[in-house]
Amino acid sequence: MKLRGWHIDGFGIFRDVGVDDIADGVTVFLGPNESGKTTLLEFLRRMLFGFPDRRKRVNLYEPLRGGRHGGRVFVEGDEGVYTIERYSGHAGARRAFRITRPDGGEGGEEDLSRLLGGVDEKLFCNIFAFGLAELTRLDTLAGQEIRERITSAGISGAGAPAAEALKELQAMQVSILRSGRRTPSQSSLMRRDDSINGVVECLKETIRQREEAEGLARRYRELLEAESEISERIESLERQIEKARLRAEAADRATSLALRRLSGALGDFEAAVDKALYACTKALQQQEDAEREIEAYSPRPIPRWVQAACWALALALAVTSALKFTHGNPG
Repeated sequence: MKLRGWHIDGFGIFRDVGVDDIADGVTVFLGPNESGKTTLLEFLRRMLFGFPDRRKRVNLYEPLRGGRHGGRVFVEGDEGVYTIERYSGHAGARRAFRITRPDGGEGGEEDLSRLLGGVDEKLFCNIFAFGLAELTRLDTLAGQEIRERITSAGISGAGAPAAEALKELQAMQVSILRSGRRTPSQSSLMRRDDSINGVVECLKETIRQREEAEGLARRYRELLEAESEISERIESLERQIEKARLRAEAADRATSLALRRLSGALGDFEAAVDKALYACTKALQQQEDAEREIEAYSPRPIPRWVQAACWALALALAVTSALKFTHGNPG
């Protein structure tokens, strides 16, 4: 049996949605939490095995957005595509179930049982359509125990793990093949041997598929962890970039302030230099005037040491004036 599509009239968050073109191979449904993946899985389960009793404490997935509670699925068998339609009845109402054969005729429960290969709901939910609830019950088991438990789960009367059952079947097969007796039941034994071979191969294939599913689940968990680590790293880098940006802005403001202060100080220094030059020029002029007056009243030339002293005095007065101006106008 192959699932080819479905149409949901009303089930949980879904209303009037469907798919009718699922191809062969693996089909993966991706979506964030609460997007409806578990709801879809439960819808498919209930289309195949019916709705639970309303008196049980289970999620009934009542239609949250309206619509009739139920829908239909399209599955392909050897004869073609079957339509399985099922709806949940309210209190006192008859629950509707209908299966339409590929030729358009109406089928029954026997057709559904044949499509499912005799698999009951418990086996189907634990091996072929398991969800988080089934995986949670296996989280404390080792790998081999998980394979045996899943393979054995849901099989009516299966008290021993699948590995033990496999060994018993193989031992029974060897015993039958080694028997040299020819009895009237030889043909039935051979048929039994063929049946055992079929069961053994089925168990082996189930275990192989389970191992592949475990590998995919493990890889999925690894990818989720990697995604979480990458997200955390991105957030950390974004915080570091923001801190660097703030530091750069603070440095720019400090540099701008320092440049303004330096510009002001340079302006004050230039003014002080101009003031000092003016004072020096004025002092020299006064010194020259004093020399001329002295020469006019003195018949002898002025000694050089007197001239040098006058020059030094004038320069000292000019420098003192400039320093007073500078200290009186700080940058």
